[in-house]
Amino acid sequence: MLFKNEVGLSVLEYTNEVQLEAAEQLIKNTNLHICDIMQECGFINESNFYRLFKNKYGVTPKSYRVRAKQ
Repeated sequence: MLFKNEVGLSVLEYTNEVQLEAAEQLIKNTNLHICDIMQECGFINESNFYRLFKNKYGVTPKSYRVRAKQ
């Protein structure tokens, strides 16, 4: 409870945010495979990663990469 009061997010929500931001940077700035990025950033479940990424950025990781490269 104390963490959520200070940060405004639960520990899980905060962890997901940090992991998603790291994944976003790797997707944008490298040519690593999305699955490798997912694992590098600590995600275990691929469908969960795709769902969280799309909820945060509005597109799939692959679509995000295509847009970032334009």
